[in-house]
Amino acid sequence: LSINVVTPIVTENFQGQMLLVHQPQECMRHRKKFPYEHTLRRPNGDTRMLELQLQGRFSKEFKDLWFGIVAPQSTQFGFMVTSALSVFLQATQAYWDRYGVRLAHSLGTDDSPPYIAQQLSGLDYVFIDTPGQEPELGSHQLQYRRSSSVPAPVSVVPRKVYTFGYAISALDLVGWQIAGVPGLAGTSLSTCIGDSNVRGVLQVGSDLTAGGEILAVEVARSPCCGMEQVEGAPEDSDGFQSADEGSID
Repeated sequence: LSINVVTPIVTENFQGQMLLVHQPQECMRHRKKFPYEHTLRRPNGDTRMLELQLQGRFSKEFKDLWFGIVAPQSTQFGFMVTSALSVFLQATQAYWDRYGVRLAHSLGTDDSPPYIAQQLSGLDYVFIDTPGQEPELGSHQLQYRRSSSVPAPVSVVPRKVYTFGYAISALDLVGWQIAGVPGLAGTSLSTCIGDSNVRGVLQVGSDLTAGGEILAVEVARSPCCGMEQVEGAPEDSDGFQSADEGSID
């Protein structure tokens, strides 16, 4: 998944595209021109470092959707990182509780890796359109439509095009480090997870280690852009990936 490039995403349950808009700290620090600056700028003047945009249609109805990230199974946090992460997760949970958004997380066990997940209602914006009426990812049109964002749906249905957006300032995927988190800012992700990949997941249910994935992408360190996507299997005749051919993993 290349940064700042629209990438097709096709699985047995979803067909669409994804754009990871990422302004490296170097651009922010030296006020360098960034082509997607309009995407990351907020009405109050704040600027986010990263925004994930996902757009497409689902093959069937799904309910109780969650999204989040899963660390490698082998991840073992040290005492200081564990303490800082625990405080951060408690503060994050308290923040989203004010908006009625549920959060699920685990620092890992012997049998399951660490993960953090959030209800679909925690998205920054959602658009639901008939095919052909959806905004272009990364465009000014999408930016202008944010004020008309609809509430996140309880379920998704086929024959509609969904556009999801979620912004975050806590990760620098180009520098491969944590940013903006007290006690953890500047910490290399290699310190937490080594050189292993992290999985970004959209799925049914809050436990990101229990299966039910609709789509998943691999987030990996790269000397160029910091991320890459594992290729999925070919599409079948109706535009969705055949279930027996595998999925993006």
